Amino acid sequence: SHNEQYFQYDLDAIEKIQFTKYEASEEGFYGTHIDNFDYPGHENRKLSLSIQLTDPIEYEGGDVVLKPAGKDLAMDKDLGMGIFFPSHTPHEVKPVTKGTRYSLVVWFLGKNMR
Repeated sequence: SHNEQYFQYDLDAIEKIQFTKYEASEEGFYGTHIDNFDYPGHENRKLSLSIQLTDPIEYEGGDVVLKPAGKDLAMDKDLGMGIFFPSHTPHEVKPVTKGTRYSLVVWFLGKNMR
């Protein structure tokens, strides 16, 4: 329903769900990147979803930051919060400085960019 309401992408599949663990002891982070690949005629990541699995009182840092049009937008960290965004949007996960942060990441796929 989020896709229909906000993005209207033609989606055909869901990529295998990724479970991610970011630990302060390893300064867990994920630098600025995009999730999509643009291979015409093939399944491409179009829509990304990040789901917060850890109560934010259990860790520090670890912000998910979207960077549309060069702006930094830190996402809400509430337990259970899911964030949908276009897979071509640059984003990062800031270093976890205390505790451990867990998340799920899901990519929704489709051929060609529509």
